Amino acid sequence: MPIPSRCRPVLSVRDLSAGILSGIDLDIAAGEIVGVAGLLGSGRSTLLRAIFGALPRAAGSMAIDGRPLLANGPAGAMAAGVAYVPANRLGEAVCTGNRPRDNGCAAVFSRYFRRRRTRRPADRTGQQKAALDRWLCRGPRALLLDEPTHGAGAVARQEVYRLVREVAQRGAAVLVASSDFEALALLCHRALVLRQGRITAEVAGPDLDEARLTALLAGADHGEDAR
Repeated sequence: MPIPSRCRPVLSVRDLSAGILSGIDLDIAAGEIVGVAGLLGSGRSTLLRAIFGALPRAAGSMAIDGRPLLANGPAGAMAAGVAYVPANRLGEAVCTGNRPRDNGCAAVFSRYFRRRRTRRPADRTGQQKAALDRWLCRGPRALLLDEPTHGAGAVARQEVYRLVREVAQRGAAVLVASSDFEALALLCHRALVLRQGRITAEVAGPDLDEARLTALLAGADHGEDAR
């Protein structure tokens, strides 16, 4: 699929440090779907949570459409047009973990969608599609997805891909973190390789495939930190 112009990024991240993350720089254009390939403990979920404000920044800055995204938590991120669907989706409580900050994040989501309460889907894939549908109605500027295809069958995967592409086609910037490298290769315009909290490589075009991402995460190309 054609790569959108990156001259005017919707989402910009500069020198972000949070949790395991260190010195993260990232630009995503309108209509662009960018993957974050990482293994467990790489910081892939941490990156999404930090952008969304569910995890405090130690350093760095972010912007949406050129306007600074202040470090005032999920409420501020949502007001700026940032949408987040984490890997652990439990109805309206769509922030992971049981820490006080996460519970507060869940409360923000509950207020945000208070007029759109529906019967909770019974299965994980249904929860994912319902969450994407809710965000789609809000017209987000940036969509953050954590493991969107985990546990999904072939038909459900195609529906998730369709919804994500629809968000991008409406002009949003999309960031997808996943350990499913096949899904990233099929869905994304380009993918970043995250190892131990740092971006160590970027892959696009014909180089973006499951085997290439696996090799880069194993450190097989150009030593330990191919970039």
